[in-house]
Amino acid sequence: MSVKRINSGHGHRYTIDGARAEGVTTVLAMINKDLTRWAAGVVADYVIRYPELTAQMVRSDPGGARQFLTNLPVSTRNAAATRGTIVHRDGDRIAHGEEVEVADEYLPFVLSYVDFLNLYRPTIIQTEMGVASRAYGHGGTTDGIMEFPPDLRLYDGSLHPLAGLRALFDVKTGKYLWEKDVLQVTAYRFSDTCVVDGEEREMPEVDVVILIHVRDNGFEVVPVTANLLQYQAFVALVRAFRALRAAGMEINGNGLKGTPDLLLEPYPDPRSED
Repeated sequence: MSVKRINSGHGHRYTIDGARAEGVTTVLAMINKDLTRWAAGVVADYVIRYPELTAQMVRSDPGGARQFLTNLPVSTRNAAATRGTIVHRDGDRIAHGEEVEVADEYLPFVLSYVDFLNLYRPTIIQTEMGVASRAYGHGGTTDGIMEFPPDLRLYDGSLHPLAGLRALFDVKTGKYLWEKDVLQVTAYRFSDTCVVDGEEREMPEVDVVILIHVRDNGFEVVPVTANLLQYQAFVALVRAFRALRAAGMEINGNGLKGTPDLLLEPYPDPRSED
């Protein structure tokens, strides 16, 4: 038996020895980011950037315009997830001397990631690695593990804090980093097994966990506190997630959704004959 990632439609799920495993990012959907202002900002930015097009949509199809603007934050979020995958994949290939055709919308991010690879000179140990915990039944896919050269130095000639260290890393291309990103990479770090080239292996040890925050005009390498305390918090979320499902409730990107038998028909109104 083994750990498997099963792609289905627009999503995927994980199994461990044939049994359902909770996806790390699915569990973390329980923690809603404060996206109200962000979503409003996405719509406002679009209207400011494309005022004539927006006005034309409203005049020709008000209902369609409303639906488009309502869905804009979701499509923007999904595009950011796709962008992260493309940046990581194409940046690695370019850094290894391959010729890669990159869409214009992704090119500034890919070039920023290539700058990181050229400046920090990491050796990529594993990439897009499936990880899982048999102990707590969760699975996920980490961007990988890299090792920094022992002679990595700062501008003043002193050793860089990452010199010679092995890091579990995740590439983020959104506007912000979030606290739930900490729990995500912590869950990956404390997984007990991984899948490499189709074979299951013991999860390798790392010295540090980092987020590589790639933007269209640069990047930052952000160390993460991913210790046992943070992992215990994530495990508590896994247990809460399962308790909610047992109670007839599921977590998705839109929040909490219950089965039809949770909210029943109203009691009869005493003032009515019906």
